[in-house]
Amino acid sequence: MKAKKLSALQRDILIILVIKLCLLSLIRHLYFSEPTAKHMQVSPQQIQQQLLSPSSSHSIQESTR
Repeated sequence: MKAKKLSALQRDILIILVIKLCLLSLIRHLYFSEPTAKHMQVSPQQIQQQLLSPSSSHSIQESTR
């Protein structure tokens, strides 16, 4: 089975997409690979407690009705 030859437009779009993917990967690696302030890290237990605790704003809204 022969592969279909790409048109000039398809080839250009493919090249641009590959370049964008490479640039996005580079930006992600440079800016988001590590936290900027290491002293501001939060333990997973604190995050879990904050996310799974009951919401106090919901009970406040119902009590004011």
